[in-house]
Amino acid sequence: MDICPVENLTGDYCSFIATHVTPNFCKNVCKGNWQDHLDKSMFELLPKEKLPLLNAIHQCASCQYRKTGQCHITPCDVRNGEIDKCPRGLWDNNQQYQLPSNPDNEKVSIIITARNEHYLNPTTKSLLKMASGDIEIVIVLDGPPTRPPIKHRQVKIIRHKKPQGRRPSIDEAVQAATGKYLLHLDGHVKPEVKGYDAILKRGCIDNKTMVVCNLTRLEPRSWRAVGKPMGHKYIAYNLKDCWSNKRPQHEFEQTICGNGMGWFLPRDYYLALGGCDKTLAPTWGSFGVEWALKVWLSDPDGRGPGQVLLSRDCRIGHLWQKRIPYKAPGARQTRSSLRKWIDGKGENQVRDIKYLQDNLGHLFPVNYDPSHKPLIIAQQENSICW
Repeated sequence: MDICPVENLTGDYCSFIATHVTPNFCKNVCKGNWQDHLDKSMFELLPKEKLPLLNAIHQCASCQYRKTGQCHITPCDVRNGEIDKCPRGLWDNNQQYQLPSNPDNEKVSIIITARNEHYLNPTTKSLLKMASGDIEIVIVLDGPPTRPPIKHRQVKIIRHKKPQGRRPSIDEAVQAATGKYLLHLDGHVKPEVKGYDAILKRGCIDNKTMVVCNLTRLEPRSWRAVGKPMGHKYIAYNLKDCWSNKRPQHEFEQTICGNGMGWFLPRDYYLALGGCDKTLAPTWGSFGVEWALKVWLSDPDGRGPGQVLLSRDCRIGHLWQKRIPYKAPGARQTRSSLRKWIDGKGENQVRDIKYLQDNLGHLFPVNYDPSHKPLIIAQQENSICW
């Protein structure tokens, strides 16, 4: 006998709905409220045509409600007429139960800001080719000189006569986006796996999760990724994002900090967080740190503070350029402005910076260059210099 912790209903549940629950969500977020076995009596209760759906997969009565806010559980008693209506009014005994919408059908809007970008067209072609679901690409050409982008029905172009900067351009692209999810990328990347969009959606388990891609080095001549994925990042004392030399072992793992590009989150969450911070330099710097601190430490509208997950399998080849093909001032100004999160004065901040050490301190590198000392350690030693 199971008890639904949300509605306090007692009785066995039709577990075929469990096929639409993300096991990683149940194990890593809901934790104690999940199970990976099925009551054998369920096989006797359900019609034979539903038996193939009853695989020994993870199910979680609590998570199924919290995942999308929809009723994902059909009590077995419904078949016998003992319960006529869903406690949330989403179905009744006189209508056929409708499965929740398939997340694979939800559109992803890919945001790219570019100025004098040499690899924009191969990047766009790679993103279109390697996607498995519905995507659109919103490209902001932030001032001349620009190279003409490819024309495609899934590509939107926004042109600026004068450069406005990366942060304002990203916010403008988000306003033009129509997808449920946003993926921000640079104009010189290549996905290394088919279905990168589906992988990211699978990791975005609720409306307060940001997923970051696992970056590898992209070789421009062959347009292929080389070397091993970079893995986790942490925040150094000077508010730079640094590699920890620790690579994920599981499909999705909590991580301290994302990358300046390659972050994925629901569009409504992006808007709730206020978009890019207007008080920071508009053109350059510390996007990964900015968004990691926002997600981990703030609660914008009562949904609670979020989390940042690193995707092991969504590998994105990234071209690290020796120099940026345009002027990009403001990096030092941006890092200094982010100090408000250290002082507990960030917008809607509900967690202290120490939360990252208490929960993710195992991601700090054992040996590190003094110039890359982890922020929390430097704070404890009172050795931070702004």
